[in-house]
Amino acid sequence: MAAENGGGVFLIPYAIMLLCTGIPIFYLEMAMGQYSGKGVLSIWEFLPCAKGIGWAMILVNTLICVVYNVIIAYSFYYFFYSFLTPLPWAGFKGLNDDFTDLNITNLNITNLNIANLTEMSTFAPQLSIFNTSIETILNKTSKSPAFNFWYIDTLETQKSAGLHDIGLPIWDLTICNFLAWALCFCCLIKGIKSSGKVVYFTATFPYFVLVALFCFGISQPGAMNGIKWYLTPDWSKLWDGKVWIAAATQIFYSLGVALGGLMTMASYNKFDNNFARDTLIVTVGNCLTSVFAGFVIFSIIGNMAYKMNEPDISVVAKAGPGLAFIAYPQALSMLPFANFWSVIFFGMLITLGMDSQHPCVETILTALSDEYPSLKNHHKKLLFTICFTLFLLGIPLTSHGGLYWFTLLNDYAANLGFMLIALCLLFSIFWVFGNMAVKIGNFDDLVKEMIGTVPGLYYKVCWWVLSPVLLIGIAGWTISNYQIGKIGVNFEFSEIHLNNSDFVTIETENFYNLPSWGKIIAYMIDFSCVFVVLIYAVVHILVHGWEKSVKPSSLWKSQKREIEAHLSHRNSLRNGVLDNSMGLENNAYAMSNEEKYRPKNV
Repeated sequence: MAAENGGGVFLIPYAIMLLCTGIPIFYLEMAMGQYSGKGVLSIWEFLPCAKGIGWAMILVNTLICVVYNVIIAYSFYYFFYSFLTPLPWAGFKGLNDDFTDLNITNLNITNLNIANLTEMSTFAPQLSIFNTSIETILNKTSKSPAFNFWYIDTLETQKSAGLHDIGLPIWDLTICNFLAWALCFCCLIKGIKSSGKVVYFTATFPYFVLVALFCFGISQPGAMNGIKWYLTPDWSKLWDGKVWIAAATQIFYSLGVALGGLMTMASYNKFDNNFARDTLIVTVGNCLTSVFAGFVIFSIIGNMAYKMNEPDISVVAKAGPGLAFIAYPQALSMLPFANFWSVIFFGMLITLGMDSQHPCVETILTALSDEYPSLKNHHKKLLFTICFTLFLLGIPLTSHGGLYWFTLLNDYAANLGFMLIALCLLFSIFWVFGNMAVKIGNFDDLVKEMIGTVPGLYYKVCWWVLSPVLLIGIAGWTISNYQIGKIGVNFEFSEIHLNNSDFVTIETENFYNLPSWGKIIAYMIDFSCVFVVLIYAVVHILVHGWEKSVKPSSLWKSQKREIEAHLSHRNSLRNGVLDNSMGLENNAYAMSNEEKYRPKNV
């Protein structure tokens, strides 16, 4: 992200978005989740008309789960290949056999003109090879095996022409995707207890890998050049709205803000847990880890550029999946004990992916279980249904045309929607519920009941002014400059086999032009969460009226009061002080059914 958005200068909007939106909204979600002990659907009894935000979170989580798991599938695929000697992406060799039949004649290098190209549709029909998509002919060297292994051997993109051409499933990737979902199912099968134990490993293992890679990478020649490039600011980028959007998106993604995962996980906290302390520890620790990971990545990339005698680091460091599955694997393959470093690197990617995947799946699972209590007795069946359904939705992404669909979902599943959900969350919790619909300071009372103190001035200034101004400004800039026409697939089919003996490298555009129906899908994905929120709010107000829509319902209560009521009810049953007319049989029946309802923290 930093490499694509101005290097060191990206840390400025990144820090501002962390301080003004990330930490304050993280605090809000933690507070509401811990107070209510509910998932993202049932929690909205405090503002019934805003329940559409919960459904929007489930929708966004569903799309993100599909994308995340495909990334984990890629990592599994590379992890297994990391045990081969030599590594399949190591060294330099020619093109895959699929491209050797291309016939090019009349190649005019001076004027960058290809007059006669046959069988072009075999590998890149979307590239306009006869016009400005050819920028320069760099040299007579083929692309690296890492490039070929990613695009040709792994994704098999040469067998698809675009979104409309999904093709057949790539069975290796599909099996890896199934394996990733099976692992996710096993980690969550016993609920928060099993996933909590798994996190002890998945959350700590990446730190050991990062430290090991950093210590090794920093000692290699050229490492400081990579770090210098990482930190060198491009000040012109600071005035680019896209950089601020990228910073906001990165903060929301890395912290899980506006996804509902924070509410869900906080709902399992003890009622008096100090979530204010946890907020600062997690947010600051997370972002420092991200910055440190940049040093790790670019120390290795700098060493790779040194060995390739390439002074321009940007040529080596490609943003997006290309960095994780082209540039970095190739860099690791140049190190001593290349197999070892590859195994632990892709093992780290798997654990990081699982860490991100578990809260998303748990958010959907907990929300449905809390909203529909009858599902609580079918936890394993519900979890299996969710995992298997999302696996089926991911099959198109592991097919020949999967790169196009993966990029489409990755670009639009949580683009503008992230900021709009965060904005709705802020207004709903702090402005409407916390200060307007009930009474001024209502949110303060809620926080004080849990941790004994009210939020400080920093949080108040952010909630009242800074957070909404920044979010509205970024969302407004995004909408005013909104364009859907291309997706950046980094589809650099820039190698062409010439006369079965030599290679030329042609720099091409890295974009795929969406068809008209593809643009409609992109619009639907990007704005679906907004429509869900608005439609639900309007319908609820029309059906139930304004008063019942903006004030807490009779079901709104803290998890502490719910637990107290539950324990009181249980003690009454045990002491036999219930209505005597129930009879012994009915009393026993009540006792047995009482066990079906068990608050999370009893």
